[in-house]
Formats: sequence, structure tokens, C-alpha cells
Amino acid sequence: MKSRKYQEKKVSEHKRKGRKQYSDEGLLEFLKVKAQELGRSPRMSDLKEDDNMRNPSTYIRHFGSWNNALKKARLSVNRAIETDKDLLDSLKVKAQELGRSPRIADLKEDDNMRNPDTYIKHFGSWNNALKLAGLTSNKRGCKPKCKA
Repeated sequence: MKSRKYQEKKVSEHKRKGRKQYSDEGLLEFLKVKAQELGRSPRMSDLKEDDNMRNPSTYIRHFGSWNNALKKARLSVNRAIETDKDLLDSLKVKAQELGRSPRIADLKEDDNMRNPDTYIKHFGSWNNALKLAGLTSNKRGCKPKCKA
């Protein structure tokens, strides 16, 4: 259930060419309220899960990037993009915690880990990321020829 303050916040908007226009100030106010609700800077995924929030692409269009929007709202920015080594090291650490190669679901459950899509986009596939980290790839769902 949304807080009353959150529900009362409105962004001035008007229709223009089928797209709603929002003021920078209104968008930043939404971010601040969401941050207060979460107790941390919001992530793009937080907005996607909240029907009362504007789409993250609106913030990117207005401010150039998600982190720029957070800076303008005087919120802490999300982590900078890690290097290949940083990403692979984080997989190794997670594997040590689990005692096995991590699965996509393991990362989704851990707020301290990057989104699995980051690894997939960065390395071409989840199993390729595991392989480059020196871990055993997950075999579930593979066709017989990839188990060899």
C-alpha cells in the first residue's frame, strides 16, 4: 500500500503528440518520494514494478541517464559499470558462498549482486560468464550435445 504522501504527489502533465510531458521538478520529486519509501536510491527496476511511477525511459529522456536523474534529485547514484574482472570476481565469490556455480535465480534473490542480464549482455550468455569465471556452467535445459 502506497503512503498517502506518495499518492498525493502529482507531476504536472499535459498531452502532446500522444505522449505525456512531465516537468523535471515533478519527476525529481517522484524519485525523492520513492527513495524515502525504499530507504535507498531507487533502481530502474523499482520504477518498473510500481504502476504509480513514471517509466525509467522518461527519466533518461529528461536527464540523459538514470544516474544523472539521481544526481539531480540529490540521491546517491547506482554503482558504476564494473569491469569484466569485477563481474567475474563477483560470480566467483557468489559461487564460494553457495558451494556451487550460481544460477540466474541466485542473483535475482541477492540485492548485492548485479542483475543477471548484466552478465548476459556483457559476456554473451550466462553460461559463457560462468565459463570465463572458471566455474562449471549450468547444464539444465541444454540439449544433449552441450552436456558433452
